[in-house]
Amino acid sequence: MRPCSQTTIHLLETGRMTACSEALLLRLARRLDVPFDSLVAEPG
Repeated sequence: MRPCSQTTIHLLETGRMTACSEALLLRLARRLDVPFDSLVAEPG
């Protein structure tokens, strides 16, 4: 599994990347050392 780059994190934080795959979320959670569920916003 490839790591999540700082560039990807920046794009997500600034809203320039508005969607991402579950695989990317898993890599991001691993990189940030947080639970996967904490990265997923509830609809509504």
